[in-house]
Amino acid sequence: MFAVFSVSTYSLTARREPIPAPSTTAHHALTRPTYAQIAASFDLWQEYADSAGTTSRDEFDAMTTADRVDLLLSTFGPEPEQAPTVDDVLASTAIGNGFHDWAVQGGTIRLTEAELRPALEAAYDSTMPDWIVMVDIDG
Repeated sequence: MFAVFSVSTYSLTARREPIPAPSTTAHHALTRPTYAQIAASFDLWQEYADSAGTTSRDEFDAMTTADRVDLLLSTFGPEPEQAPTVDDVLASTAIGNGFHDWAVQGGTIRLTEAELRPALEAAYDSTMPDWIVMVDIDG
């Protein structure tokens, strides 16, 4: 289903479903672009915001990035929450000397990155902001 939205003299034919994330589970996978990234790039704009191609390059360039972000907000609503990457989680659990503390039922266990990374990579889902609850550590 497509809908047409207008802001000033600009119109945008947009998908009604949320902006999709790439389908990959590698720890270095890209997450979906932010509204600011989409608004700053004509290529991303065409891919995520204007898949029908109703906005010309000249129309895109005539709008400010703030105008384009406002248009995305009015079209798609609030920006979807971004899922933390495996590297984000590793950085937030690091305690120094190559060790990480990981909370488990009944306490905390101390792991090396080599022990923790495979469990994080197995659970990682870029479309699920709370994917961390799916991490299974055999201790």
